[in-house]
Amino acid sequence: MKDSKEQKPDAPSGIATIPPYMKAVSGSLGGIMEACCLQPIDVIKTRLQLDTTGNYKGIVHCGSTIVRTEGVRALWKGLTPFAMHLTLKYALRMGSNAVLQAAFKDSETGKLSNHGRVLAGFGAGVLEALVIVTPFEVSISHFHLKFHVRNFKFDELLVVIAAIWTCWNKMPIELGFCEVAD
Repeated sequence: MKDSKEQKPDAPSGIATIPPYMKAVSGSLGGIMEACCLQPIDVIKTRLQLDTTGNYKGIVHCGSTIVRTEGVRALWKGLTPFAMHLTLKYALRMGSNAVLQAAFKDSETGKLSNHGRVLAGFGAGVLEALVIVTPFEVSISHFHLKFHVRNFKFDELLVVIAAIWTCWNKMPIELGFCEVAD
């Protein structure tokens, strides 16, 4: 009886390779789970960073103050944009790493050298940092600072998309890659 799974020539016998899109989807699901677990820590971190009046005495005090004054659900404020951020980040990282590994394989043997593996991982990390991480982190910090004071519901997806779009458009100018006409 023949196995119905299609085998790639570089895969060990009996093991099917995982396509890049499936690695991207898996990375996205992992990003959602990570966001759910890390959101309370991120909320506390952001509140501590933006605390200019010294309301919080430390991490535990900040977390307990948030829970006491705003409720437990306040620790998950902003979960949607944070989950979107991590979902896109891991999808891009896993997907681009799979594509880059395929590009760095030896054309004769079909095997990936350690050098190629390192270059693929480095390329995926740089791509992730430039396209997703930096614009998102800058946008989230600016919007927390701007809207937290006004009790703005930060969990709106359109606000986050607008922030990322603004950041992507302004970053080349602020980094000096483009000049603004007077």
